[in-house]
Amino acid sequence: FFELYVSNSHNVEVAVFEVLMQLEGDLAVPKCYYSVPFSEQNQLEGSLALQFFDSSKVFNVFNNMSLAQVKQIARALGKIQAASVKFGSEKNKCLDHDPWTEYWKVYTNDAFFTQSLGKVKKIDENVLESLQAVIPLIPQYFGSTLAITIHKQIGCGRVLVNGDHWSANVLFDAKGDLASIIDWQLGHLGVGVEDLLRISMSAMSSQDRRQYSSELLNDMFDSMESNLDGAQVPYTRKQLFEMYDLLFPHAAFFFASTITSVCMVSEEYCFRSNPSSDQATVEKPPNIRGIFEDILIYHKKNEKSASALKFK
Repeated sequence: FFELYVSNSHNVEVAVFEVLMQLEGDLAVPKCYYSVPFSEQNQLEGSLALQFFDSSKVFNVFNNMSLAQVKQIARALGKIQAASVKFGSEKNKCLDHDPWTEYWKVYTNDAFFTQSLGKVKKIDENVLESLQAVIPLIPQYFGSTLAITIHKQIGCGRVLVNGDHWSANVLFDAKGDLASIIDWQLGHLGVGVEDLLRISMSAMSSQDRRQYSSELLNDMFDSMESNLDGAQVPYTRKQLFEMYDLLFPHAAFFFASTITSVCMVSEEYCFRSNPSSDQATVEKPPNIRGIFEDILIYHKKNEKSASALKFK
């Protein structure tokens, strides 16, 4: 299974970079110099040669980015989305990839998923109350593919989405400015709010995420709209805000389970007592309690609007 997953993920990234290298504009993505996909004839020598960023910095999930840095990311995402619309990515079959279904297969069933999510208690017992509160919702959200079907259900277009857009997949230069968005193995056509949800969950404190979510959504939409050069807007600002609310619980369960595994195995589970001036404070564990709390809030908020949507 692991070999098949690696080869499939590699081939997705090769396909995505074939598209990325054709997009116009100064985009925050690495240049691709050479790529070879895996195939029946080539089962061992898949390759991908990408641009090297000297002196670049990666935030791990235990350190929060500043608001200014996340705003840079939001604007960069909007620019990539606009470029994919102008390119006509909606018609590109190689991007019609479904990472959500593949992700849920790892957990087999909702009982196993619940057990895996429960490991977060070993990281911080203070998360117990919020965890217990969301457990009854797991059967409803387990296996959700709403993120890749919502465009059909509410009537909007799709854009190129990174699909794995958490803090460790963003590079910053020596000055602390955005250099590149990397790791496109889960790249696919979807709605841009997917990537914004993931980066805000992994790179911001819960307090900052709650306070600045509207500002980030507006930044991303304004950037996309201003770079369309007359192409049709894939979704309205109102739809973007609606999708943020609707997809929050789905993306949050996805993120919380993944980040719990990262926390459990990481050898760098440490927190700096004196973060540098360009960073916000760090929560322990990284936002998970706040994310569980917000799952409940958005679940309640979405009760009426989500009732007509199919989650799976």
